[in-house]
Amino acid sequence: MTKDIFDFNHISPDLTIEQELELKSYYENCHSKCLLYKKAFQHYKKIKYECRFIIILLTAVPGIAIETIMD
Repeated sequence: MTKDIFDFNHISPDLTIEQELELKSYYENCHSKCLLYKKAFQHYKKIKYECRFIIILLTAVPGIAIETIMD
């Protein structure tokens, strides 16, 4: 990951190197999951709006056609 993600200024100096590396890897994992969840949610919203548009289109066009025939 990039340096700005690991620019920790609040890690206790009492930690060993192994503990610090474990903490940073845990943070990297959580950060990656958060980004993936945000991306998945945006994709879900896009699919949801596309489905709503298709449903409106499928109900409006036949309605207009039936109204035209009835006139």
